[in-house]
Amino acid sequence: MADIPLDKADIIAIFLETLLYGISLTLVCITLWVLVNKQDKTKTHRIMFAIAISLFFLATVHIILDVVRILEAFVFLPDSIPGGPIGYLGNVSNPLFIAKTVVYVTQTLIGDSLVTWRCYAVHRGNKYVIIYPALSVASCAATGYFVAWNQTNVMPGSTIFQAGGAWITAFFVLTMSTNVYCTSLIVYRIWTSSRAVASYHQSSLIPVILAVVESAGLYSSMLLALLITYLLNSNGQYPALDMMIPLISIVFSLIILQISFGMSGVKGSAGNYSTSEHAGTARHGFSSTVPSYPLQAISVEISRVTNSDDTSVPKFNKDQKQAIPAQIWEQA
Repeated sequence: MADIPLDKADIIAIFLETLLYGISLTLVCITLWVLVNKQDKTKTHRIMFAIAISLFFLATVHIILDVVRILEAFVFLPDSIPGGPIGYLGNVSNPLFIAKTVVYVTQTLIGDSLVTWRCYAVHRGNKYVIIYPALSVASCAATGYFVAWNQTNVMPGSTIFQAGGAWITAFFVLTMSTNVYCTSLIVYRIWTSSRAVASYHQSSLIPVILAVVESAGLYSSMLLALLITYLLNSNGQYPALDMMIPLISIVFSLIILQISFGMSGVKGSAGNYSTSEHAGTARHGFSSTVPSYPLQAISVEISRVTNSDDTSVPKFNKDQKQAIPAQIWEQA
């Protein structure tokens, strides 16, 4: 099947990116409102606020770069550019093209770092569980920024598939594996914590699991589409890539909002079952994932349960009690 022309691919890309950017704007505004109006604000809330602003700022910069490129290709410079609009849009050494690459890599690294930190927090500071994602994020930074640097040295007429080659493929694979790995461990930790208190409390952490899985699935699905189109050397990778930028911000906000507005049923009266938001990994929030995923920490601590006749049920021993608390962090 014939590939989509580059000029049409970029027009479709800016259209789809604009739609997702509008969604991102709405969700970010609601997310910031939620974080600002929290009664029990913590340092984590301030961090989450800063991350939300940063992700949206990068999405804004990216769409501005795309609009400028489209205007220059079709309005301001169509007759003075060798090869016309297609020649301009396909010039990977163009400073605006390189800037887009840097923005995307930076946005992805923020999301992946966030989901890695969430995984670390959920597992109570276990450093061993984040050895792989930490190395993966570092590798993503190296490959991503190398591709951006390499674009400044490519031969005239080279395509992004020639300029990036295996480096871009490695970048996509690394960020996808990071999100899948961290999301799986986060979900497993939440699920085991939910089972630990199932006999003592009717509430469930299933809403949290669904929020994390759905957001991570959204990010991973788009990333998979991007990887496939790139491996096929298809210009369809341009719409997929441009959609990823606002999607990372969307996933991050979705996790916070889903848990903030959907966890009221998790609170209970037996024991001391409480939720408190914290910031933490981003799903690509990406998440996202993830990431990441906004981070809401949910702590579960049962110190004592009494019957109606005041006959006390024995307290949990030390090992049992430590197995129950869990911190769930949102991405993405």
